[in-house]
Amino acid sequence: MAKVYERRRMARPKFDALQEVSRRSAHVVRPVFVDPATGVLAMEHLPGPTVLRRLGGDGHARALEAAAGWLRDYHLSVPIRGDRNPVDPLARLLATLPRRRWPASIPSLLGSFEARLATARHAPLVLGYTDASPGNIVLTPDGPKGIDRPHAGPGRPETDLARLLHAVAFFRLRQGRPDLISADHAIILAAYAPPALESEALSLALDRDAVHFWIQSRLGRGFHESLSLYLDRWIARLLHELDEGSPAPQA
Repeated sequence: MAKVYERRRMARPKFDALQEVSRRSAHVVRPVFVDPATGVLAMEHLPGPTVLRRLGGDGHARALEAAAGWLRDYHLSVPIRGDRNPVDPLARLLATLPRRRWPASIPSLLGSFEARLATARHAPLVLGYTDASPGNIVLTPDGPKGIDRPHAGPGRPETDLARLLHAVAFFRLRQGRPDLISADHAIILAAYAPPALESEALSLALDRDAVHFWIQSRLGRGFHESLSLYLDRWIARLLHELDEGSPAPQA
């Protein structure tokens, strides 16, 4: 199993992150070779399909349960000690953009997120993954394993779970089956089922990740039209809540 990074300078950091995480957790693929000159990153062979491959067939419910169970077990496999700053994908994205390129509503949204962050009850920090999407989870005979972009550092479990929920929703939108999103999400949440994960913390993580993807869509990063519409509606709901001071219907 190998991946070629167009931005070749990314191959070495990805190799180092995978190596660090695979040493600490058996739920992640082991890297075996990197060539920074060509951008090639080789990983151990994992027999089996990705969860993404299973989503289009009859076994999609079992695949989603396996994905959620994998994420839960990954989070539990390496506890994070002490008070450390968790990775924040939205903050990292904004840090790469000049403020003049921020959508006009971003400061208001960030302010509301900060207020909600101060009152939300968060689960203990975990070893963050940052890209827990169906295409990055392989269903091997020995159980699911994660491939590609782990983050070898502290993270909030709800951040990873929100990314998985959004990724599944995006797949259904591209498939033309938005009617399956709610059922898919229910399967994932039931299978992950961490007792310490509060609904408000997950809601905040979902909103932050939606803004993250919305900014990317506004930057013209190849989002399907249905995904852009879905994200526009999500952001419109958040802005409505800011204006009205009360929740609006879900996107």
